[in-house]
Amino acid sequence: MPYQPHEVVAIAQRTGLGHQFNPRGAKLPFAIVFLGVLGGVLAFGVIGVFLGPTLLAVGYSLAIEWTSATASQAAANNKDRE
Repeated sequence: MPYQPHEVVAIAQRTGLGHQFNPRGAKLPFAIVFLGVLGGVLAFGVIGVFLGPTLLAVGYSLAIEWTSATASQAAANNKDRE
């Protein structure tokens, strides 16, 4: 008899794969994750529970990286002009 879904999760946790499924490492605001779940479900159905927050987290992370890179480049340019 094949494994049940809850058994697969338990086996993954026990074999050391749990840290890959654990969201504690993500430094995202709760609102981003919550809106990702809601938007994902509305757009993609049940699979959107996973797909929505993932896509929104990637977009959020890219936006943070781009704005910090732009700010540091602007500061460097201003320092060069002085």
